[in-house]
Amino acid sequence: MNHTNTIFNQLLELLPRNRFEQFVGQHKADRYVKRMSCWNQLSIMLYAQAKGKTSLRDIETGLLVQESKMYHLGLKSVAKSTIAEANRDRPYQIYESLFMNCLKYAKIV
Repeated sequence: MNHTNTIFNQLLELLPRNRFEQFVGQHKADRYVKRMSCWNQLSIMLYAQAKGKTSLRDIETGLLVQESKMYHLGLKSVAKSTIAEANRDRPYQIYESLFMNCLKYAKIV
């Protein structure tokens, strides 16, 4: 069986996951999480941005349709209420720190 990485998977591999997990740990953002970790939230938001999704319902529907492909990324379909709660409750500083880390790396190269 041939194994190919999707472009989206290649995009996620560019992000420093270990640093991201450190940022999550600093804010204790995954402490009481049952279904959707911060990494999953980031992946879903990147998917939504790349696909041009305009609403939570659009994101939810897109994930349902692509569920067989998203499985390989560790993503499952998620209810729009779960996405909304994660966006509301998670500290934005995690993603800001990730951006600054990537920006610092981009300036070096």
